[in-house]
Amino acid sequence: MKKLLIAGVIGIASILAGCSTTSGLGAQTGVSGFDAKKHVRIAPHGAACTSMVCPAIGAVWIEDAPNLVGLNFEVVNDIRAINAAELNIDGEIIKLSNTDLTRFNTDIGVSSAKTYTTDFKVVDRIINSKRSWVRLSTSKGYVEAAIIDGGKDSKAFNALKRFKDQVEATRNN
Repeated sequence: MKKLLIAGVIGIASILAGCSTTSGLGAQTGVSGFDAKKHVRIAPHGAACTSMVCPAIGAVWIEDAPNLVGLNFEVVNDIRAINAAELNIDGEIIKLSNTDLTRFNTDIGVSSAKTYTTDFKVVDRIINSKRSWVRLSTSKGYVEAAIIDGGKDSKAFNALKRFKDQVEATRNN
């Protein structure tokens, strides 16, 4: 009985560890074979979602445009066109724009994605904010969730922190 209880506790602990907002993929630095310029990417990570259809955020930075960042927004678990993206950072709403078409992915699960270019300072503002939310306007309505809201952070929040650290390391090399 004791062994069964210990196994159950270990199982629950491993499940909870998988739900940690600090876990996730690292940012990757690459070098272009074309012009030897560096770039940093991090895959989209989920915001603090309350439903299966959820916004996720990734990012890309390229050496040629050091003050800009591409924020890659995904709608996870559904196929829908992304029409607009907005960020609410400590009460200031930032409307991002992009006229490209939404990319659809059905290779692993189902998702829709679109990249919006903005000032790199937006990443800093999110990381240093007390409250940041993302809202995506889609062909099926809004999808929104917290990136950070008070004491509640998300995988997306911590991924953006890892991304920023990798960009800074890449800039300094």
